[in-house]
Amino acid sequence: MHISIFKQHYIRLFSNRAGAVMRNSSSPGIFSIWSYELLKSVLKIYFIFTHNLFRYFMKRNKKQVQQPDGKKNLVATVNDTNPESGGKLKMQQKYAKTHMSTEAKVSNPGIWMYYAAFLIVVGTLLVYSNTFRVPFQFDDKQIFEYNAISHIEAFGEISFWTHIAQRQFSWLTLAINYHWSGANVFGYHVFNVMFHLITGWIIYILLIELLSLTSLASYKKIVEYKQYFALFGALLFLLHPMQTQAVTYIIQRMASLVALFYLLSVYWYIKARMKHINSGINGKTLLLYFLTFVSFVFALFSKENAVTLPLSLLLTEFFFIRDQQGRIFKKYLVICSSSIAVLILSAILIRGLPRDAEDISRSTYLITEFNVIIRYILMLVLPIGQNVDHDIIPSVSIFGVKEIASLGMVLGLLYLGYYMFNKNRLISFGIFWFFLTLSVESTLIPIKDYMFEHRVYLP
Repeated sequence: MHISIFKQHYIRLFSNRAGAVMRNSSSPGIFSIWSYELLKSVLKIYFIFTHNLFRYFMKRNKKQVQQPDGKKNLVATVNDTNPESGGKLKMQQKYAKTHMSTEAKVSNPGIWMYYAAFLIVVGTLLVYSNTFRVPFQFDDKQIFEYNAISHIEAFGEISFWTHIAQRQFSWLTLAINYHWSGANVFGYHVFNVMFHLITGWIIYILLIELLSLTSLASYKKIVEYKQYFALFGALLFLLHPMQTQAVTYIIQRMASLVALFYLLSVYWYIKARMKHINSGINGKTLLLYFLTFVSFVFALFSKENAVTLPLSLLLTEFFFIRDQQGRIFKKYLVICSSSIAVLILSAILIRGLPRDAEDISRSTYLITEFNVIIRYILMLVLPIGQNVDHDIIPSVSIFGVKEIASLGMVLGLLYLGYYMFNKNRLISFGIFWFFLTLSVESTLIPIKDYMFEHRVYLP
């Protein structure tokens, strides 16, 4: 009975995925009864292949597990340490032991890279294959009204790039589309899906890098099977129905691009910090920091919500970056957080908080967004009721039943993030990441539309 219900829901949800979000779309969906049966066959093959691949890696690891290169040095460091108290020595020995046992179990990721790339590309193209002919919608008309869109040479002028909050890089990609294919919608969709694929791949390598950190060594099962978790996370991101608007709605590639460079910057930052900790400042370390900064700049030129990236890097530092003894870099965090706080306060004092809608008060927008955030979360869990233009009734008072309930749930989630820090750091990080990356568009900066699904593309 439950299989039949799932089958009906699957066909209804995916039979015309673009049409479910783009009301005016007449493009027929490729999914139907036959595609459901095909998907079942593909999933069976996938699970059989995955099971056998997993058994192969386990047998291979049992034969080839060797002592990591850093094991002797790490043990020597612990044994040579002469702390004032025995408790500190025990902590270092425990950390070293956990680090070594975890490193020894990590599989060779070479085959997994190809396997993951295959599933990421095929899965994404299969899901979005019926969107390449979806016509331009709503704000897509801005593409052809933009002055520089038909003069691609204008993007080569330095003066064009002197203002950060104008999304120049996003417009450059649209200008390239216009230069190559004019008003032919197919080329625009190819670019959108391509950016979505690249972002999914970045999530895959970012998760592997994150789960390789010694600060997560205590999560033995997750670290041991990190390739599985990374692939699952990337596919969940790529194939989740809530991502449809950012991918299919042409103008919203800006959300895809800022997420791409945002996550890429976090990836380079983690690699830079690990290189810095293990090898000190050298040419490669400086290069990785430079790539972090360049990715941040491209994110800023894609969409304004990239301004939260420095805070996200601090969040990553606080949760995951540790020295070789497992200690947090307190002085580094204090200096960086103080510098960012000064910059933010200076910008607010000099320019004030921006706004997109003059007729919406900041308090009304904030109170309404409490309800919207809960709707985002519910739709991420169960993507029902998707719409390209949600009809949201503004909340003018915090004392309504719905408003109090929404505020209570938001505060409850924030407390859960705090509570889970020492119990499950990954869950805690995910909660704070969600609210931080959503903060620009869902707090005190009024935007004329209260809710758009593409705003949760990055969170």
